[in-house]
Amino acid sequence: MVYVVLIEKLGNVKESKINKFNIDQLFKKCKHSNNNNFSKRNTWKKDESTHISVFAKNSGRANSENKYDLPPPMDAELFFGTILLCAHKDLEITNDNVIDLTKKDWLTTYSTLMGGFDDLDGAESVRSEDEDIDPSLLTEEGYLMNSFIVDKDEEDPPENSVSEDEFSGNEDDETDSSGYNSDDSQLEGEAYE
Repeated sequence: MVYVVLIEKLGNVKESKINKFNIDQLFKKCKHSNNNNFSKRNTWKKDESTHISVFAKNSGRANSENKYDLPPPMDAELFFGTILLCAHKDLEITNDNVIDLTKKDWLTTYSTLMGGFDDLDGAESVRSEDEDIDPSLLTEEGYLMNSFIVDKDEEDPPENSVSEDEFSGNEDDETDSSGYNSDDSQLEGEAYE
């Protein structure tokens, strides 16, 4: 019995066991109906005595593409359905030199092959520019004074009021909205008769 890693088409990684390892029958573990286009695609070196091989189909139906991002040089390849990963002692895999590959082992190796990942939950954190502001310059609510935030004590002007800036007319002129000045001319009564 040997443990292998299966990567389902949506990218879910799971561990599985094979009672009698046979390279020619691995397609069945991936739930493929036949071994057409199913073969070993690449081998990565895990350490001095361990290698990991990937078996997958490179042809298949639309919408059955595997979404998992494999490490280089397989990162640009498109595979279909479930992918199988297995570990072995020698560079060339045989039915006799296969060893256990757990999900944990694969995820550790994957991180190394991908160049490592940053720990976003680590002790180091990115400092915000707001952390450098003197607390005496902040309002009760925590906003910077003289910024665009209006103080809660200030009243908003009524929406229908006209400010002095908006008013452009001269109060002395008696011009209506049509621009007609009533003092300039008066129609004589006989012009309309």
